[in-house]
Amino acid sequence: MAYKEWGDARNRNVLVCVHGVTRVSDDFDALARELSDVYRVVCPDVV
Repeated sequence: MAYKEWGDARNRNVLVCVHGVTRVSDDFDALARELSDVYRVVCPDVV
């Protein structure tokens, strides 16, 4: 599984953003950048 990650890897506050059937993790780039100061954001690419 491939994924993108933003924020500090040591941050215990993790937010996982999962896309729908026909989308990709890139859909969350802007949101993840905005939230990465507070959360470690992980966005997997699901087949």
